Amino acid sequence: MNTLPVETYPQRLRAYYLVVLASISRDNGEIRPDTLAHLEQKIQKFQLTRNYRDRVIAAARYGHNRLRRQMNFLKETDLRYSLMLDALALAVTSGELPPEKHEMMRRTARTMGISEQLFRLLVDFAQAAHQSSHLPSLLPTHDRAIQNLLDHLRQEQLPLLSCSTFCALSSENDARLRQRLLGMSHAAKGQG
Repeated sequence: MNTLPVETYPQRLRAYYLVVLASISRDNGEIRPDTLAHLEQKIQKFQLTRNYRDRVIAAARYGHNRLRRQMNFLKETDLRYSLMLDALALAVTSGELPPEKHEMMRRTARTMGISEQLFRLLVDFAQAAHQSSHLPSLLPTHDRAIQNLLDHLRQEQLPLLSCSTFCALSSENDARLRQRLLGMSHAAKGQG
């Protein structure tokens, strides 16, 4: 499993990524303040120009009408895996993934060319990461969901952005999961 710096991608693709993320993160036509704050942090990490930044914020506030076109561009890149992980991390911040949001995320994953198996692993991972953010250590069920995704990513050699979000609710849990992912990634490189 590889982690990639976001700077390896052109500005336009980074902007498309965040426009899609902003649009699919809206709930009932609204953007939650915590989601908007998360997007603003992503904008800084993605080093977007002011013009692209304004497009992302507009997509968060008002939606975007050319979403499928931008998803088709992203579908041809490895950004799609990180995008789904980020979107699911934001979707579960209020608890469980509601059925209508789950179905919308499934359609997005299908559009992005993500298999049903990987989508299920991403959902399980996002929910386990969210639930474990309330605990001092991982429960066996959470650990299993997290390990299943990490094993799959490594096995399939699927790259993630180094700034992917694993847990949007807790920066501590996000850092713990990031360390686990990067530690596993470095150990696998040492074996190969």
